[in-house]
Amino acid sequence: MRNWEGWLVTALEIAAVIGVLGLVLRWCGASGWQWDVTPDARYTLPPEARVLVRSLPEPVRLIAFVRSGIHDPTGLSVWLPQLAQQSGRIEIEFLDVDREPTRARRYGIQSAPAVVVESARRQRIVYQPHLAVLLSHIAAAVRSTTPRLRVFSNRTPPDQDYARMYAALQSEGFAVEWATAALGTTPTSDTANLERAGMHREGGADPGVPQLTPTTQGDTPVAEDPARSRSIDVVFAPSDSDLETLQATLNAGGAALVATEPSTCREAPRLCTWLRLEAGVEVGAEPLIDHRTRLVAGDPYTILATGLAADHPITAALSEPVLVSQATTVRLTDEVASPGWILLSAAPSARLEGSTGGPTESGVGSKAPHPVAVARVTASRGRLVVVGDADFATDRFIEYVGNRNFLLNAANWLAEEHTWLGPRIAPMVTGVQVFFLSAAQAERLLWAFAVGEPAVLAAIGLLVWWRRHR
Repeated sequence: MRNWEGWLVTALEIAAVIGVLGLVLRWCGASGWQWDVTPDARYTLPPEARVLVRSLPEPVRLIAFVRSGIHDPTGLSVWLPQLAQQSGRIEIEFLDVDREPTRARRYGIQSAPAVVVESARRQRIVYQPHLAVLLSHIAAAVRSTTPRLRVFSNRTPPDQDYARMYAALQSEGFAVEWATAALGTTPTSDTANLERAGMHREGGADPGVPQLTPTTQGDTPVAEDPARSRSIDVVFAPSDSDLETLQATLNAGGAALVATEPSTCREAPRLCTWLRLEAGVEVGAEPLIDHRTRLVAGDPYTILATGLAADHPITAALSEPVLVSQATTVRLTDEVASPGWILLSAAPSARLEGSTGGPTESGVGSKAPHPVAVARVTASRGRLVVVGDADFATDRFIEYVGNRNFLLNAANWLAEEHTWLGPRIAPMVTGVQVFFLSAAQAERLLWAFAVGEPAVLAAIGLLVWWRRHR
């Protein structure tokens, strides 16, 4: 064969390979098929997202407003097609805000990227629509009810220290009302909440907090069944002045989440007595410490509650522990016969600050499980969750490990919205990986890589040297 014929055959073979690859790429683009080769599968839809979209009770339309030629850090072009493939109830549409300014103004879009979530009941605008935030708004858009929570805090104005909690609950479909005191206070409006939380205007929010606008508050009214409507009170660092409110709520068949701290019983003895005698929950007076489950470089008072109850829906679906700080124990007592569950427990290595390893004043050894969250169903069919930590839902801790999921699951259980109990994916920005190490895990890594690996290599070297010189 002549040289030019060989070159011609080679060129034709290369052209054929390029053509086949082009057809494959075109087919993949048309069919939406993708192959995620990233080490952590960051572009693959998590199982929790598949479960959510497949269980949608009604159609949802997602209108994504983007800007062509500008990098989208939220990955809408990756996630929305995958969501649409998982469920025929999801319809997606991409619009360029520069080419469709009229439609952008009609929806009140202030910046891109943004997604309009439309259902038969509600319409919501989601700015910075990372996957976790977008999924929570989709779930909220198809809720049949709008559970209402009143938040009380006697330690700090709640809208200053709980802005992330507000954003998480609001994006889940809850209507949250702030109150600076439990009695005689008119809850503030949602608009005022947004203004004080710094989330009502573009650029005014903490980048880590899902940005909300007054438009997200404009859900169309939902016809709710009064029998299913439940009043939920959330009280952080409660005082005796909160007692009458809690009694009225629970006696009326409502629900409450009470987040206590070690000083609660000293500052609110009447409340603690009522919790023990009427609700069957005893609140401790000493903080828990744990040098093993504290985070690396953290203090021993900020620990991981690793004991997750498998027999209650709030914690059964959690895959990560809950981080608590200055937490005390909350125990179920035999004072009442209503059903009760231990939700969270500290690790066996935890102990009360006043104990030295032997029995404590209550006769419980330091190695016994220390519950830090419990749940009760009262005789009047009210629901109560008591947590031994008033910090787990603050802006400082809510995005750590399983805190956000625990809060949202507890709120949904209190609202009797069992459909929305389950795992949720954590908010994650592409290119930013966050993980948490306890002191015990860091110690094991130190021994494994700083001691174990060099020792193994040294042993192999000695073995090779010995075999060569024997």
